[in-house]
Parts: sequence; C-alpha cells; structure tokens
Amino acid sequence: MSAMRTYSYERGLHWSECDPGGIVFSPNYARRIVDGRSEMFFLLGFDPNKIDEARARRGLPVLRLVMGLHRSPTLHQIVTHKFNAKMGGDKSLSFRRRFQRSAIC
Repeated sequence: MSAMRTYSYERGLHWSECDPGGIVFSPNYARRIVDGRSEMFFLLGFDPNKIDEARARRGLPVLRLVMGLHRSPTLHQIVTHKFNAKMGGDKSLSFRRRFQRSAIC
C-alpha cells in the first residue's frame, strides 16, 4: 500500500441527526462517513461523482462499512471526523475513521 493521507473536519451535531433523547441516530454516522470522503476528494481537486466523456457517472461505491460505537455525542456537541485513506492496489482505497466529540457549543 502507498502512503497514507489524513483528513479531518469538524461539524456540530444537529437536531435532525438525533433521536428524541438528543443522542445521534447511528445511521447518521454512515452519512457523515460518505460526506466526509467526498469532501476530502473535492479538496484534492477530484469530483468522485463527475460525469465522464461517455456521459456516465462512475462514482465511488462503499463496498464495506463497519462501525463500532463507544460513547455517542449529544445534541449541539462539535464532532471531529478524522480519517486516514490508503491506496490498496490500482483501484481501491481503504479508510480508517474516528469520530471525536468535544464540548457543547
């Protein structure tokens, strides 16, 4: 595998992402994972969903997603999404992710 690249961004936890108790609804982690991956590629100058010369949209499908939840952030906390990307051969990438919560804003 080639060199690892690290990317990080912060975002507050919004009401629409939480259950009635103010705890993040776990499927929203998957959404943040895919959004974060796209943001990283945009910052690198690559549109992962660009339409190519043949008018086809290639995209970057998620083939496997494994999550382990430890302590969930709560409503209005700032969540930092940190991940490392690694090339795995000619056509694949692997990511290692971590969400960290901070103080309530």
